[in-house]
Amino acid sequence: MIEKVFIIHQKTAVKREKYINRLIIDYPNYEIIEPITPDNLDLYGGKRKKENRKRAELSLTLTNIYIYNRIVEEKLNNVIIFEDDAIQLEPIPELDLDKYIIYLHSYRHENKKSNEIYDCQAMFYPKWQNTKIILDLIKRESKLKIIDVQLQKIKEKYKLDNKICQLNKMVFIQAVGYSSILEYYKNDRYKKMLNL
Repeated sequence: MIEKVFIIHQKTAVKREKYINRLIIDYPNYEIIEPITPDNLDLYGGKRKKENRKRAELSLTLTNIYIYNRIVEEKLNNVIIFEDDAIQLEPIPELDLDKYIIYLHSYRHENKKSNEIYDCQAMFYPKWQNTKIILDLIKRESKLKIIDVQLQKIKEKYKLDNKICQLNKMVFIQAVGYSSILEYYKNDRYKKMLNL
C-alpha cells in the first residue's frame, strides 16, 4: 500500500537514529531528507520571537514543501512523511484515498477547537494530484508558518475539513516531543555557524 516514505532527519540528531531504524523495517522504500536551511527569514509568518525558532519552523515547512514537490514531480501515491522520532503503535488501518492528507495520529492540543490538527510526525498523502492541490494553496501564501499550523490555516481558509483530517486513534506517536530541526536550531552551534 505505501509506495514511498520520506523521513525528515537532521543528521546531527544521532540519538534519533534508533527511531528511524525501527521505521525502515516496516517501510523499506524510504528516503532520508535533510532539512532545508532557509537563507533568510523573509518568508516567515509565524509568532516566534527568537530567530533560531523562526529558522527552525521555516526549515520544517520548506522541507515539507520540497517533499510535496517531489511527490508531484514523481507522481507518487500513498506516501508517508515522517519526522525522525515517529513511533508506530499499531498497524495503519484502511484509509480513505480520496482525502488530501491524513494525519496518522489523533493528537489535539488542549484549548483548541476539536477539528484543529497539530503536529506532523506521520502524515499520509494518498494521491499526488491532491498533494498538488495542497502545494498550490501553500504557494498562494505570502508568508509561511510551521507546517502543521500552515496546513490548519489552509484547511480553515479553503474549508477542507472533509479533505484534511486525522484518524480517531493513535497509530503513531512522537517520541521526543519536538522535531530534530527544532532541537538543531536551539543549539548554540548553529548561531556560531551563521556568525549570529
